[in-house]
Amino acid sequence: MRYVCKMLTLAILILTCSVVWGQSTTSSLIGTITDSTGALVPGASVTVTNKSTNVAYPAIVDAQGVYRVSQLPPGMYSVQITASGFQTYNIQEITLQVDQQARQDISLSVGQSTQTVEVSGSAPLLDTVASNVGQVIEPRQIQDLPLNGRDYLQLATLAAGVSPIAPGVSSPASTWTGTSVVSISVAGLREDDVSYLYDGIETRNGWYGAAGLLPSIDNIQEFKVEQAGSSAAFGDAGGFINVVTKSGTNQTHGTIYEFLRNNDLDARAYFDPLTGPPAFHQNQFGASLGGPILKNKMFYFLNYEGFRQTQPNDTITTVPTAAELSGDFSALPQQLVNPYTGAPFAGNIIPTTSFSPVGVKLLSYFPAPNGTYSGGSNYLEVADTTDNWDQGSGRIDYVVSTKDTVFGRYTQQAQTTVLAARGASS
Repeated sequence: MRYVCKMLTLAILILTCSVVWGQSTTSSLIGTITDSTGALVPGASVTVTNKSTNVAYPAIVDAQGVYRVSQLPPGMYSVQITASGFQTYNIQEITLQVDQQARQDISLSVGQSTQTVEVSGSAPLLDTVASNVGQVIEPRQIQDLPLNGRDYLQLATLAAGVSPIAPGVSSPASTWTGTSVVSISVAGLREDDVSYLYDGIETRNGWYGAAGLLPSIDNIQEFKVEQAGSSAAFGDAGGFINVVTKSGTNQTHGTIYEFLRNNDLDARAYFDPLTGPPAFHQNQFGASLGGPILKNKMFYFLNYEGFRQTQPNDTITTVPTAAELSGDFSALPQQLVNPYTGAPFAGNIIPTTSFSPVGVKLLSYFPAPNGTYSGGSNYLEVADTTDNWDQGSGRIDYVVSTKDTVFGRYTQQAQTTVLAARGASS
């Protein structure tokens, strides 16, 4: 099994095409250890343990009484401090968020190490080290708040200064993709000034600047909206959406879901056929599963989400009438002229001898008029837009040692959009 783990780790390193620096997605815990008189306690041992995976991150307090534990994945931790001549100090639960540089100062009491001071809870940790300004959208918000279409960027608008860019409102991204909340404005910046980091990897679409990947809600641990003061590690942008995906834990957990919408209770739109409203169907479904491969050592997380939508759209246009198909354009006020001879067609009637065989074949594909509509149009078209996409993701985390961890993730998304038209009678 040890050989398999080593080979798997090597494969992850080889297949990983981008290097992710820890400071953009992980957190750090820093603090000063003192005694009851305020004197420093150098040499004390600090152990920060992830409560979900039982992975321990040790540190030693330096001569200035300071400890620092870095590269901590977001999550719930416990902290233990031991020192000769002092009681053991235990903090049962502290929460670290994505890209948080948190501070936890601790005062030890004189006593035996077998004596323990238990702290069952603590106030939320403040980030007093980093200069960046942002807001974290936490796991509970991601899981509990309703989302139409399960687009996580809708939750980004919970942060101060963030607003969605609707289709057709100075937004190439929203207009071209047809998705109502595919891009956002952070602190008044343009949509292409926002960088979308996915486990530290830039996923901003190079063509129109919006998010190039919309991960499943069930695949997101949490994300942070960075608005100002971000370090150079984040890259080139005015604002950042920093997403961290879920990893497995020592307990196996999974989800399965489907969200369904259809037209059973929908009313008929004004221009829809009298026979009833065109079909509208939307199915969004998926599943996730995570757990241990080797307890306290190696973990996996798998996620899949599918989307199927059929949505009608009404379009009014103009098609050739039966008279025009036979060459009779006498109803037109403009005079038609033979482009080859320059002579006018008498009565605006084109003789059949002048018809092009190619043109006649093309005209056979035009539908017949089906009514009279505004602007002189004579044809109502009901187009069923079909939008289907699938996204799958797999992640493996491996604890190499107390100082080194590695993870690999593979995500693939495929989308097919088809606009199929069919005629409708008025």
